[in-house]
Amino acid sequence: MKSELPAILSAGLFESIKRYPSAPVSRIRTVETFELEYYFEDGGISVIDGQEYPIRRGNILFARPGNIRYSHLHFTCRFLHFLVNDPALTAVLENLPSVFPAPDLRKTESFFTDIIAH
Repeated sequence: MKSELPAILSAGLFESIKRYPSAPVSRIRTVETFELEYYFEDGGISVIDGQEYPIRRGNILFARPGNIRYSHLHFTCRFLHFLVNDPALTAVLENLPSVFPAPDLRKTESFFTDIIAH
């Protein structure tokens, strides 16, 4: 059975200092899509459903629809927001940890750079 590819809704570079120049914490929000964030520098803390995750270079944060999240600022990351309509892929994604190390920093940085460029 062929699975449906995710639909990328947005991708880019997020610099919290530009969005929240004087705030110590971002707004609390409910995640509406799947979100990947790749951190290429240390700084801040991301909070998902009350669990704190220090932002560290080389880590990937994975948030799911329905998660409640916010961040202690400041940090910079590359991000990818996407929808998944395939139940089998959704089941796989639901089992990913909220934060995990990138398997290969160069390849991960290249992946995010390429996605953002296109």
